[in-house]
Amino acid sequence: KKSKKTVAIYSLISVAVILTQVASLISYKMPPTFYDLFSDTRAIEYTLNEEGNGYIVTSIYRGTSQNVCVPATFNNKPVIGIAKGALVDDELFTNYKVTSITFGTETTDESGATVLESNLQYIEDGAIVNDNITSLTIPSSVTGLGSNAIKSTSLTTLQYEARADFDISYLQNCSALSKIVMANKNVGKISSLDGMSSSVVIEVAKDIYNEYR
Repeated sequence: KKSKKTVAIYSLISVAVILTQVASLISYKMPPTFYDLFSDTRAIEYTLNEEGNGYIVTSIYRGTSQNVCVPATFNNKPVIGIAKGALVDDELFTNYKVTSITFGTETTDESGATVLESNLQYIEDGAIVNDNITSLTIPSSVTGLGSNAIKSTSLTTLQYEARADFDISYLQNCSALSKIVMANKNVGKISSLDGMSSSVVIEVAKDIYNEYR
């Protein structure tokens, strides 16, 4: 009787452990509509910087949406950085691969056009690792990028608006890259293209061409 009781107890504990693991797995990939019910979202993780005046995107994106947008602000403070490993493909759930990454919050410019306004200041080394996105825009607010900040075998077009000088070392394993567009009147100069494929075309926005060349 005692042995049967012990087996029954251990069986119940085992079932409880399995159910807990299953629940954790489900909550790990809970749809964004569910995440929105909580103030502490787990889809994109934000960490307050040491100065307490801005947030940094950290951890690994764990939402189910294929379109990820890092907003201009979080908790009424600017989102200023993307930390290493923050926007890395989730290898566990292949059906939730991110196909679009954007930075900023929609607003209207002087001409009435809808644009994305970002407070992002820097992107660390190894911050973006994604083999599904085909285009990416680095916003004009960015003044610093780490070497190998972007790793993507699927990226074909990079819209570079950052004020940081452009260096090809920002890109790693971007074998499909065919075009880099230097846009925005305050875009940084080209610092280095050493090692870039000769098939990559660099375009300069028409309205800044004379000044930028």
